[in-house]
Amino acid sequence: MEQAEHCNHSLLLTEWQELIQQTSPKVHDVLAALSDDDIHHLVNIFYDYMILHSETVQFLNSEQVNTRLSHSMFYWLRSVPGSAKEDLSQLLEKQREIGIVHARIGVPIDLVTRGSAEAKNSALSLVAKKSAHSGCLIKRNPLF
Repeated sequence: MEQAEHCNHSLLLTEWQELIQQTSPKVHDVLAALSDDDIHHLVNIFYDYMILHSETVQFLNSEQVNTRLSHSMFYWLRSVPGSAKEDLSQLLEKQREIGIVHARIGVPIDLVTRGSAEAKNSALSLVAKKSAHSGCLIKRNPLF
C-alpha cells in the first residue's frame, strides 16, 4: 500500500510540475496576485455547490463548512497559485489531507469532483478577467 501511495504521489508531482511548466510566468503572476477575497469566493463556490445538492445533506451542513472545512480549503487554495515557488510535496500532502477529511465524513467523490469543477470554472473566469488587464493569455488548462 505504501508503494502505491508513493507511486501516486510521484505521478501527481510530475503532473503538477508539467502544468507549472506549461503556464506562462505572467499567468503565474496573476494567480499569485489573487486576493484573499478571491480565494474565499472560490472556496464558497465549492461548498455552496455541494451544500445545494440533496445528496450532501447527510454528509455536509453549513456549520461543518463554516467552522472547519472552508478554513482548511482556503489555506490550501491560497497556496495553489504560488505553487510554482512552493514545496509541491507539502502542497500535495495538504491536498491529500483535505481529500481524506471529505472521505471520512462520507462525501461522495463525484460531488467533490463536480464542486471542484465549479470552482475551477470560476477561477478560470476570475483569472481571465484579471489577466485581461495585464495582457496575459489564459488557455483552457488552468494551473489548478
